Amino acid sequence: MSQRGDARPAVFLCLMGYRGAERVAEALLIQADVDLLTLDPTTELLNKHGIPNESLYAYNPEDTLDLARAEALRRIAGVNAAIEKGVLRSRYPFLEHETIERLETTLGAALQRDLVAGIMMVESLHHAAEHRDVRLLVVSEDHSRDMRTLVHYGQQLGIPSLQVLHGVPVGPTVPTFPTAATYHAVYSEHLKNVFAAHGVPGECVFVTGNPAWDRLAGPVPSGATRLVYPEMGLDPGRPIITYATTSDRHWCHADQPFPSHAEDNARAVLDAYAILAARHPDWQFMLRPRASRVDAAPYEAMVEALPAHVRERIRIDRLSPYHSLAISDVVLCTQSNFGIEAILLGKPVINIDVEEFGASMHRVGLGPAFNDDDAVLHVSHQDEIAPAIERALLDPETKAGLRAKRAQSVRRFNCPHDGRASERVADLIVRLIEIEKGPVPHRPAPWGEDRLRKRARALELNAEGEEWFAEGDYMKASSCFLKAAQKDRACAVAFNNLAVTFLAMQRPEEAWTYATEALHLDMGLSAARDNLRDIASVLGRKEEAAEILTLFGAT
Repeated sequence: MSQRGDARPAVFLCLMGYRGAERVAEALLIQADVDLLTLDPTTELLNKHGIPNESLYAYNPEDTLDLARAEALRRIAGVNAAIEKGVLRSRYPFLEHETIERLETTLGAALQRDLVAGIMMVESLHHAAEHRDVRLLVVSEDHSRDMRTLVHYGQQLGIPSLQVLHGVPVGPTVPTFPTAATYHAVYSEHLKNVFAAHGVPGECVFVTGNPAWDRLAGPVPSGATRLVYPEMGLDPGRPIITYATTSDRHWCHADQPFPSHAEDNARAVLDAYAILAARHPDWQFMLRPRASRVDAAPYEAMVEALPAHVRERIRIDRLSPYHSLAISDVVLCTQSNFGIEAILLGKPVINIDVEEFGASMHRVGLGPAFNDDDAVLHVSHQDEIAPAIERALLDPETKAGLRAKRAQSVRRFNCPHDGRASERVADLIVRLIEIEKGPVPHRPAPWGEDRLRKRARALELNAEGEEWFAEGDYMKASSCFLKAAQKDRACAVAFNNLAVTFLAMQRPEEAWTYATEALHLDMGLSAARDNLRDIASVLGRKEEAAEILTLFGAT
């Protein structure tokens, strides 16, 4: 634990449930000599990747939790007294008696569950700010209970905040709640305009692209999915269709008549799966519930209730989002960011929102995720689902139409889509700190220095390999390139040189693997794009290479 007088500037980085937080952290520690304060799950994620950070709770005195509980009980007693006097009944006289009772019970339970956590967070930030030079709060949501609490208290302490959204907010009515953060990082000019329409000053909104989607800016390396197929009991040579369920709530009055909206859509998809299983014996199906086991239980029960010959063809998908997208040939969703990610990765997407099950709720409230110009097939009736899946998989005209619309969707949802959003967010963090709090040391943090040394060593090994290649010693060349890639897994030039070397050794399949890995890391690497074309000519995979190079690159 550091004392404020001799501490480096600190950034609170808490991108809750956020894929890509480790990329932002790495880029930040390479750019500036700062420390990172975190809370789980960001703490766990950074620890997993060996990135140094310190829990915000590290600065709490031992009796903080006891004091927080005592304060929470005092406040809860006050709220209960107000409820007993009928404060809710007088404020909402139009609600039925049973509704008011449920509201009172729910409020009491929420306070018991959440108030201690909120007080702990405020106390943690207070104590950390006493010991550390905390310059900026970086959060993924400024409307959730925990992060909004920290953002507001940070403002009282004079600490500004930056919101880096977890996903693209669906519809045109974003933000759902009034914004609390000082600044906002968004993924495209479209989203910047949405924030401006809700009164957020343009100078407070910055277009960076989404760090969580950097991995989607290039083709899927074969090594990323090699173990996934056997894990799921799937055949990589046969089509895979995946439906990702979504949340019921849409924050509007229109969702009230449709409490089983998500489950009804899922049943319709499973009915379509049964039809397709009979028509196409080689097709494989996945149903992807939302993350928690509670969310998954109804969908597991639906699959279990199917006839055995259909049930055995369906897998419950618990893969990471990236791996699920990577192995899917067609992705089905309901107004979901999962569908947006599928578009970014170049997959055909079908938006299933059946009218009789409550599609109307997506025309109000938050609004729809997709519009008519996006690269999706829209299905609004149950009997359209199976034919739409067949078109997406089998009809060249349909596939060409989706590809033609993809560029526009990419620009709307995540532009620039170049795999460099993490670096832009890190650069933005440094700039905002300096605007608000003055200069930070423009040198790598100790961990960043070590990371840069590994990168430099990788480039040295790559240069040595190029010398061996020039002399015709492909074995020594490949050994150097492999060592370079092991030293720095992001060294695209080393993977590209491995592709060149293995093609020279007349091992084109391995060359293809390394070339796609290089392009996954850097789609702008022109040598890798040229090499993929050369390898494709040898393998007879020109069409596949052309599609990769068309899907990924300039946006």
